[in-house]
Amino acid sequence: MKTQEMNKIDFEQLDMVAGGKATDMQADSRFLNSLNGSVERMGMFDCWLNVEAKRKIAAAWATVGISVQQDDLFFGYSNRYFLDGKQISVEEARQHAMKVARHQMTEAGWNY
Repeated sequence: MKTQEMNKIDFEQLDMVAGGKATDMQADSRFLNSLNGSVERMGMFDCWLNVEAKRKIAAAWATVGISVQQDDLFFGYSNRYFLDGKQISVEEARQHAMKVARHQMTEAGWNY
């Protein structure tokens, strides 16, 4: 196998390692606000290096059974999502949340 082929990852694997920037936290707040109102909609500036925003978003995910581990990085955060102790992608977390809340949405319906 060529080294180039060994270094490729799929989008699901990328979701697990690439989340957590201020824009991703903003998307989490928009999704969870539209889903069940468990957190206010936050702007990117509200999320940038804001410990309180991190706490609110983690608490909002907990309302639908998802735990979030938010690791501080030099330029933002790395969010990892867990369901029953197993790490999942942000998209899997959203699908689980919609199932729990019995409220299906498209991205266009919550990300405005």
